[in-house]
Amino acid sequence: MTDFRNVKLKVLSPEHSAAFQEAAFETGARWVCGQDYARLTNASFLYITETGEIVCSSNEMFFEKSECNEILFTTPAYLKTKIQIRDREHLCFVLEKLRQNGVQDTGRVKTLPLRDGDYIWVGIQGFCWAAAREVISNLSSYKEIFIEKDDAGEMLSEPALANISNTGNQENMESTQKIISSINRAMLRGEYRWPPADGYEKLTDVLQAAHNQAAHGKGKDRHANNLPFHEQRMQTISKLIKSPKGMEFQAIKKLTEGMQFDDHGKREAELLGAINYIAGIVIYFRESRDENQ
Repeated sequence: MTDFRNVKLKVLSPEHSAAFQEAAFETGARWVCGQDYARLTNASFLYITETGEIVCSSNEMFFEKSECNEILFTTPAYLKTKIQIRDREHLCFVLEKLRQNGVQDTGRVKTLPLRDGDYIWVGIQGFCWAAAREVISNLSSYKEIFIEKDDAGEMLSEPALANISNTGNQENMESTQKIISSINRAMLRGEYRWPPADGYEKLTDVLQAAHNQAAHGKGKDRHANNLPFHEQRMQTISKLIKSPKGMEFQAIKKLTEGMQFDDHGKREAELLGAINYIAGIVIYFRESRDENQ
């Protein structure tokens, strides 16, 4: 486990700051005033004293003169992951996002002659590399993530956060700040999702993965045609023939074919696709019900 005492960090983005703080809290670090939630994420530099107290500054000269040990911290959510690249613009965006989260060697990877569809992957030590799409099965144990431009709007600012928090007692203020901070970090990552009920976290992870496949991955590339999920071909064809049998066939096909794979990544991709086709059947019947009412 990283020793977070007597260290300093050059903050690369609000998300980078929040992730570093969360990791430090797990080791017992706290802000000088005792808070154990991410705050002041726009500060340029963070420090943790020998006694585990977090302080911040925007003074670069003070940072350079500080005798604390500078730490290179990578946001944990990006460790041991792989990202498929659509085109050069997407590559540049992904590499910048990784750089803002402390991933090393993004500049080197940017100079490589990558093709559309190749992969960027980040190792457990926080360095990024490139892999041809033909050999990505060698990284089957790596989690595939999708890094897209955030279209969720502006983040809640510190003043806005303070105005919301001041409407209740101290306990409610701290709870509100934690919630908003969590939502902001998720929005910055482009991965905000509904909160799971206690005991249903793993189910939520699977359903979220199916959503990501349809909205950002192979499902969008093959089937979307810039249309919403409920207006894509599987729905329009089903309405034309007045039957969801086509989606039923595709769900069964993906289920049976997926179970034939020994490769975990390929098997999971097919099973997630089956989930999306089943969701399409549910949407078909819901819309048919609404039209007949």
